[in-house]
Amino acid sequence: TLPVALQGLDNKDVYKQSNQGAVNIGGVMSNLNSVLNISTFNDNEFVDITGYYSAEAKDTAQPIIVMTGNATYGKVSTTNASATNANNSITTSGSGSFVGEGLSNPLTDAQAQNLYLRMWDAKKGNPEMVAVFKRLKFTKDTRQYKEALHLAQNDINTDKTKKTP
Repeated sequence: TLPVALQGLDNKDVYKQSNQGAVNIGGVMSNLNSVLNISTFNDNEFVDITGYYSAEAKDTAQPIIVMTGNATYGKVSTTNASATNANNSITTSGSGSFVGEGLSNPLTDAQAQNLYLRMWDAKKGNPEMVAVFKRLKFTKDTRQYKEALHLAQNDINTDKTKKTP
């Protein structure tokens, strides 16, 4: 079951439907899961973060940012030991898990700040996203992290080929 904050994404009375979407940053920015210190909404571990999804609450106009990526599910580890005597013992162990798509809970302000500032990092950042931020008149020193991330997503996903009358 999705957390309450994510259940209404498809509800036009809760979130604006015209400006929500995803941005793929996979492969560009490594170790984001450790930088942001997040897990999936059901507490599974992200293997890697491939992007984010943003939406804007209709009543407050506040954006939410949800990280997306590959996560490990079903981690199971077992060890069975049996001994018939001191000279003869058998130990059997095994583990299993699978990797699937994961979603985080909406980012806190601090996590959104960490994501935004990481994109500006000279060595491990994302120059393509920085170019979008600059085009939207955001700087590294902005304090509107969630707004910047959401507006960048909207800008990237807006069809630039449409001619306005």
